[in-house]
Amino acid sequence: MTDKLKIAWYYIEVLWTKVLRLFNIRKSKAPIPEGLYCYKFDGTTGIDEKTGHTWFGTKTCKYYRCIEPMSDSVCTYVGFIGWDMCLCDQCKICGENHGKDYE
Repeated sequence: MTDKLKIAWYYIEVLWTKVLRLFNIRKSKAPIPEGLYCYKFDGTTGIDEKTGHTWFGTKTCKYYRCIEPMSDSVCTYVGFIGWDMCLCDQCKICGENHGKDYE
């Protein structure tokens, strides 16, 4: 039941973004990390005791959501929900804050 409520909330967020864009209101770009991805490294690392693999800590964009059971992704900044190959890999689809090399 919790998963269904979470997915319903994601649809509401996407719908709200589309309503805001109808009135030419944009959400803030400030929380979107710089670079080509919907995350940035936060500088932490560690080793998984079970597998011995090294992990790197990341901070995900506040507008990015992942729907696990369906493998869909959500970007509440642009108002997209569904399957997108780039967004599933957390590549940006919004085009914001790509950095100085891509401007």
